[in-house]
Amino acid sequence: MADNIASNFPWHVAFADTDAGGVVYHSKYLEIAERARALWLEECGSSNAALWAGGVVFAVRSINVRFRAPARLSDRITVSTTLRGIGGASLDLFQQIHRADALLTELEVELVCLTASGRPQRIPENLLSLLRKAAKPLG
Repeated sequence: MADNIASNFPWHVAFADTDAGGVVYHSKYLEIAERARALWLEECGSSNAALWAGGVVFAVRSINVRFRAPARLSDRITVSTTLRGIGGASLDLFQQIHRADALLTELEVELVCLTASGRPQRIPENLLSLLRKAAKPLG
């Protein structure tokens, strides 16, 4: 599947996001990326709350993070999220965190679809339909 149009999530770096040196703490990038994935899902036409109500949960199976440059206190950053692939029970996403034109961080994320009790399940057809629609580039 070709990359689709990215969802963009803005974030203003607050004191709580940083370490004593005013640099965003490494684990905070994972939290910010999670929030961006939630927005991406909403822009696709669903939400974590709707999925949960239907007995569907996505969990991170793997995540590869490349730190290129630090974000700092009071920076305005943007997280872009792109769907790279759809499997029977998995999604592959690519996320980038930028400050203006500077690439700060890249994340390759594999999500797996689970039941509310934690068992693997296929991605429901109604969600697949929304994801496929969202994955079609404009033009």
